[in-house]
Amino acid sequence: MKRYKIDRNTKMIVKGLMSKERERKRRRRRHQLTEFDRLVDEATKMADSMASTEGFCREARDVVISGIHKSLGEGVPWEKLDDVYVGRRYFYELRTEYMYNVAVELGLIRED
Repeated sequence: MKRYKIDRNTKMIVKGLMSKERERKRRRRRHQLTEFDRLVDEATKMADSMASTEGFCREARDVVISGIHKSLGEGVPWEKLDDVYVGRRYFYELRTEYMYNVAVELGLIRED
């Protein structure tokens, strides 16, 4: 697995965006999405599809991705998640990769 480096500020921005997911869902239901909401939704969808979960069945992949969403959005550590189907270290590597992909899609990081 490739090592992804993210600075503290970028991590804080991505975690902050993920924590506002409930508010974006509420605005989506009311058809009041802003252009920035659409941009963040697109970035998270791209990061969902780019997660390196080769060898996972569809159900397990969905559980891991939802665990990453819960961890970033609500601040829940791996130890408190119910079933994630991966070990602690691999989970946090996937989470870092996910944050990196969101940051790249939002233009916070330039991919070399």
